Amino acid sequence: MINQKHTSKVETWDYVAETYLEEITDSEEEIADTLISIIQCLCNQSENISAIELGSGSGHLSTLFAKQGIDVTLLDFSPKSLDFAKKMFSKHSVQGNYICQDLFDLHIDKKYDIVWNCGVLEHFNDGELDEIIRNLKTIQTKYFIFIVPNAISIPYLLYRHQMDSTDSWIWGREFLRTDYINRFKQEGFKYVDCFYVGTKFTEYIMNVALKKDFLYKENITNNIIDKNSNALIGFIFKTGEEETMKLDFMQKNIGVTELKTSVFELQNRLNYASDVINTLHAENDQKDQKNQILKDKLENIENENSDLKERCILLHAENEKYQAEIEELQKALKEFKKMEEERIKQNEIPPKKSFKYFFTHSLFSQRSN
Repeated sequence: MINQKHTSKVETWDYVAETYLEEITDSEEEIADTLISIIQCLCNQSENISAIELGSGSGHLSTLFAKQGIDVTLLDFSPKSLDFAKKMFSKHSVQGNYICQDLFDLHIDKKYDIVWNCGVLEHFNDGELDEIIRNLKTIQTKYFIFIVPNAISIPYLLYRHQMDSTDSWIWGREFLRTDYINRFKQEGFKYVDCFYVGTKFTEYIMNVALKKDFLYKENITNNIIDKNSNALIGFIFKTGEEETMKLDFMQKNIGVTELKTSVFELQNRLNYASDVINTLHAENDQKDQKNQILKDKLENIENENSDLKERCILLHAENEKYQAEIEELQKALKEFKKMEEERIKQNEIPPKKSFKYFFTHSLFSQRSN
């Protein structure tokens, strides 16, 4: 049964599943190595460990677990994510178990050494998270381990800002939460430890945020930067029968995480909106410049057209003048032919030069007039 009355929607993660890559990255291998070491230490063994991943996504990390001999079960409410994970396991020739369930409606009978997830709990608001934590208590296990974004990590915040500001964030809403320990204690879990992980991942998102290479991992190695600035933080809790802790602190901070997240997201969206407006202004300025150029060209064409019209008028006047002269010449020629015909009749044919003389004389007389 899939319960969709919560912040994180199946449709969102079905869409995200379409962006998964089959290649397992170096940063994922680094995270898996850290988790496997912690799990082996907690279980005090390296074989016959069973683990279930709640919200398995691409299944990359569980694939790496299975390659190390861990008996792996993957649980997710996105059918497309589970289908992708099955393909990953088949590609790497490892075995896995698959459960399509919602964290709000868990029905798990099997006992596991470790229950864990990575990049899941940050997607739920305070009330939803508290309900999930209560549901986790129904699973038979020794330890619960989860990894979430480090809400006070500058690299993570810079990356979120960059992605939000360019409208590139597709992974659903992530709450900037810093009170996981108190919330788990409130539901009766015993806090064991926390750890910072994802040095390579942090370097990657730093480079995306800064748009240039930053040697984050090298600075971690050289103790220039402390690991607590990593973009990911992990928590380890042990299940127990301790009495549920009721903390006044929790009551005073209900809604603070959501408010803080909303303010941060609003700032990023405003930045994005500002960039869009500036882009539109720049495009409008370019259009204005093009329009002005076209307007100037049109004005030049109109001026040239006006000059051509004036020249046409002058040429038309000259043409009329020449046409009048031609008509006069044609008239004179007609009169000369008439005179010549009369002389022929009277047998008074003039010398040949008389025609040239008469025509030239008539033309000269017409132009003088």
